Amino acid sequence: MSHASLRSSVPALLLTLFGLGCASAGLLGREVLPPDVFLTNVKPIGMGLFEQRIELTFRVTNPNDFELPIEGGVFDLAINGAPFARGVTRGAVELPALGESFVTIEASTTTAELLSQLRGLGNQQDLSYALTGHFTLDDTLGIGRVPFTRESQ
Repeated sequence: MSHASLRSSVPALLLTLFGLGCASAGLLGREVLPPDVFLTNVKPIGMGLFEQRIELTFRVTNPNDFELPIEGGVFDLAINGAPFARGVTRGAVELPALGESFVTIEASTTTAELLSQLRGLGNQQDLSYALTGHFTLDDTLGIGRVPFTRESQ
């Protein structure tokens, strides 16, 4: 690379870095509120002797006045106080400012956990769930992970 082309690319590089700095500086010093996550659907997608695969659909609401660029997530789901499913996802979702998106994630549960839940449903009047986990955000924001917790009533 010649000195002339190097000199002409330096201002472009500085402008790009300044733009990235301004984009993330907008969040510096601001509190990031955790998204609200609601379980909206559970659908079986694969059955095996020891493991069952299910598809979970979540409605994710962003209470912040800025977009949350989600890169992935990790979660644990308990039903009626007992562990039921766990899953991870790696897929980009742009959660709009003061908006919501539906996120579908594949998860797994063991046969023992599934049978335990089915036995317990016969004795239960109500169905409750607890969802815990975190979303990993795009690194350019400098936030990292945003935890979430949801317990149904």
